[in-house]
Amino acid sequence: MGDMFIGPQADVGRYLSTNPVDHGISAATWQPIGYNSSQFPLSRGLSSGLPELRNQIGLHPGPFLISCWSLGAIITTVWYEQAMAGGPQHERLADFKGCTTFGNPYRQQDNWAPRSGVGAVANPGGAGIGGPRNNLGEGTNPPTPDWWHNYAHPGDMYTACPVSEVGDDIRIVFDFILTQWQGAESDLFAFARDAVKGPLSESFAVLGAIVDAISFYAGGCRQHVNYDARSMGALNFMAGIAKGLQVG
Repeated sequence: MGDMFIGPQADVGRYLSTNPVDHGISAATWQPIGYNSSQFPLSRGLSSGLPELRNQIGLHPGPFLISCWSLGAIITTVWYEQAMAGGPQHERLADFKGCTTFGNPYRQQDNWAPRSGVGAVANPGGAGIGGPRNNLGEGTNPPTPDWWHNYAHPGDMYTACPVSEVGDDIRIVFDFILTQWQGAESDLFAFARDAVKGPLSESFAVLGAIVDAISFYAGGCRQHVNYDARSMGALNFMAGIAKGLQVG
């Protein structure tokens, strides 16, 4: 239910903008990416956002930066993983100079920003709710580049999902929301298998997943919604890259 003109990713674009209306620093041209973000399952947003991202990258030759939030971060991560695998726009990877994600459901475990220097924060814990088969830098997916900064709040279930049996059970719900059934089927099978092996342990995991989910949604998903690009250092990070490209 997002809006491409609202949120931390829009704040980054507006800050870098060459448009006088945005009162930016004239370091880059901001091009919002529109996609279907209002229908269930969320894979409809991915299927409409991925070609639009490719379209805009194709329309703008030369170096580019991407800032994204939530489902937008999924779209960006999938684009990058496919390009790295030799897929569409593989030739544009050399032009991809920087990325900031907020609440990325496909965040690599132990990868967060800023982790050093001014404004450094502690590891938010967990990993993207997408799990090892989807998260950048996990499984067979390419590593997270140094110029790719994942900003994650502790308690944001989408990007700081527990890496445990509890997290596995939460992930089943996410897979259903994202794809309706694709992917969730295999998770449900694993859930049933584990329940047979150790019903007591699995029961505690299910209970923990329910408690975590209720707490997260009852709080209005505030950990996922309240990202401040300025205070987290994302504006300065992207501005530094953009200004460096101008000098070059």
